[in-house]
Amino acid sequence: MHKHRNNKVLYLIQLPPPFHGVSLTNQFVYTSEIINQSLSKRLVRLNFSSSIEGLRRVNFHKFISFVSVKARLFYQLLFRRPDFVYFSFMPLGTGLVRDSVYLFLIKMFRVRVLLHLDNRGIRERSKRPFMKTWYRMVFRNTCVIHVTQDLLDREITGLNIKKLAGAFVVPNTAETFEITEVKRQANTYRLLFLSNLFPEKGLLVLLEAMKMCIKNIPEAELHIYGAGRGGKEDRIYWEFIAENGMEKQVVMHGPVTGNEKVKVYTSHDLFVFPSYFDEECFPLVLLEAMQAGLAIVTTGIGGIPEMVEHEKEALIVNPGDPWELAEAIIYLYRHPTLARQLGQLARERFFREFSMKHFERRMRKAFTMINNI
Repeated sequence: MHKHRNNKVLYLIQLPPPFHGVSLTNQFVYTSEIINQSLSKRLVRLNFSSSIEGLRRVNFHKFISFVSVKARLFYQLLFRRPDFVYFSFMPLGTGLVRDSVYLFLIKMFRVRVLLHLDNRGIRERSKRPFMKTWYRMVFRNTCVIHVTQDLLDREITGLNIKKLAGAFVVPNTAETFEITEVKRQANTYRLLFLSNLFPEKGLLVLLEAMKMCIKNIPEAELHIYGAGRGGKEDRIYWEFIAENGMEKQVVMHGPVTGNEKVKVYTSHDLFVFPSYFDEECFPLVLLEAMQAGLAIVTTGIGGIPEMVEHEKEALIVNPGDPWELAEAIIYLYRHPTLARQLGQLARERFFREFSMKHFERRMRKAFTMINNI
């Protein structure tokens, strides 16, 4: 009697550390028993940086890592022969050049590939004929996952790829956590910013808005959690806080993970995410805030409008506008019943549409379909 052979999947992915949306999503996929059911999995890690400071910086160490990954990938394709490759693909910048090399190597061996995208910007860059041709070559004979139908349509379908093998929509998720106790402090109104401290995440916009909030909300406090790139970028925040005399109202705590992060979410009144990052897609921190039942003020970029609806699960403001951001924060402070309602509806939507079980079911479907192509 012949033993049934499990299909083999090769993961070509980033994993934490550093902790960011893409690496955490990859970890969810790689460690899920449901997604990997009846699969034999192997891993080639794409970790070119061990910290947030090293992301998107070119150096000799990364070149050595690039060559090492290419060698390990070649070995897996030649001697282990996976049935398909799950590839966390970077479609922009130097990452596109690097990952295109890996992808064309996979295609040389005629192995099916599932590209998971968690960035946006293809549509804008493909306006140049050379880039449009490049993208068509990249996505030809591949299966693609994107986080929303709108982004899939705008970024991929618009390229008119003649031989796209398949396309799937799998919204991101956040790890489910248990809320055992909510510790909101009396006589304070605590705002939370939790994200990597890249300028494009909008922290300076929030600090500017905070000046106006303090005038209207005497008990307002802003607590900032996250890792930055270090150096001049981080000094700008400290200098702004000091120059505007906000040392008592604004506290920078550094990065937070695990159970400590849950405590952070449950000890604040309002989550503020004023990102204007042109690659923002489906931020995990927003999903975490939704799960925690926090009132949210955010911008309407990327896939955020498909996560929360304005005036139903959050207040959505224009990116880069500190005055509008301040007005939204002050409005929710003055209307606590509405704030509680927004938080409750956001929590309900998270569990209705974006929980881990929904993510695993959708991703498992994509894995099953690529196995049958």
